[in-house]
Amino acid sequence: MRSCGSITYCRRECFCELKNDETGRCWCPQEGTSQYCRRSGCCGSCLCEQFGEIGKCICYGSHCSNTFSSWGKWTSCSVTCGNGSQQRHRSCNGTCSGASSESKTCHPGPCPAAVNGSWSLWGNYSPCDKTCGNGWKVRFRKCSNPQPARGGLPCIGDSLEAVRCNTFHCPVDGQWSAWSGYGQCSSSCGAGVQIRIRNCSNPAPEYGGNNCTGRFKESQLCNLRSCPVNGNWGQWGNFRPCDMPCDGGIHIRMRGCDDPSPSYGGLQCPGQSVQTEACNTQPCPASSQPIDSLIG
Repeated sequence: MRSCGSITYCRRECFCELKNDETGRCWCPQEGTSQYCRRSGCCGSCLCEQFGEIGKCICYGSHCSNTFSSWGKWTSCSVTCGNGSQQRHRSCNGTCSGASSESKTCHPGPCPAAVNGSWSLWGNYSPCDKTCGNGWKVRFRKCSNPQPARGGLPCIGDSLEAVRCNTFHCPVDGQWSAWSGYGQCSSSCGAGVQIRIRNCSNPAPEYGGNNCTGRFKESQLCNLRSCPVNGNWGQWGNFRPCDMPCDGGIHIRMRGCDDPSPSYGGLQCPGQSVQTEACNTQPCPASSQPIDSLIG
C-alpha cells in the first residue's frame, strides 16, 4: 500500500468502480481497502497509481478499451397512470460508438376520470356585525362535495354570501348645544336678572334616543348698583305768623325735599321749598307800630 499524495492508492491488481462525477473507486481485494481515483477508461483489472494529488486508475487488457459497460436498470415510470417513459444508461470505457442512454414508453394503467368540484351546503349566517344601523352577516360554503381532483374543474360561484342585517336606525341620544350669550338685564340698576339658554340639538334625540339631561336655562344677577332716587316733596308745613299786624304783611310756609330725599344721583325736587302769602292786609290804626317780633 502506497500513498498517492494525501490519498492511499493500491499497488496491487485492482478494479475501478465508476461514479457519475468521472471518478472511480480503486478497490484492492488483497488489501481490503478502497480509495477514490480519477477514471481513465477503467474496466476490469486496474492499477491505481499516483497522478498529481489523486490516484489514477490504469487499465490493462485489450478487452477494456472503447467498449460500453452493461446497461443499467430501467428507471421507474415517469407517471403513475396513463402514458409515461423510462430510461436506462450505460458507460463507455474509452471512445465508444452508440448511445449511452435509451428510453421506452410505459403504461402503469389508465388514469381515473377527472372529478369536477361541487359546493357543499351553505353554513349558518354569522351574527350581524352591528346591532343597528345597517350591518352585514355572512355565510360560507366549501368546494368539497367533492373537491376537484385529477384535473377536474373548480366550483363555479362564490364561497361567501353577505346580506344586510339590523337595517333599522340606531337610537340617537340628545346632546346640548353650546350656551348662548346672556340676554339683556331685566333692570338697568338695582339687581336685575339676565338669562342664557341652550338647546338639546347637537344632535337632537332621535329613534328612541334619550333626551338631554340638565338645565336648558341659566340666570345670573346683573346691574347690582343702586338705582338713582329722585327727590320728592314732603307735605307743606303750616304758615308762620304774619310779619305785620296790619297794612299788609307776609307769612310763609315751607316743605322739604325728603319724601324721599334724592340719592344715588337722583334729581332734586322741582319747584320751591318756600311759599309766601299776604296777610293782615287791613290798615293799621295811626298809633299802631310794626311788631318786629312777629317776623321770622
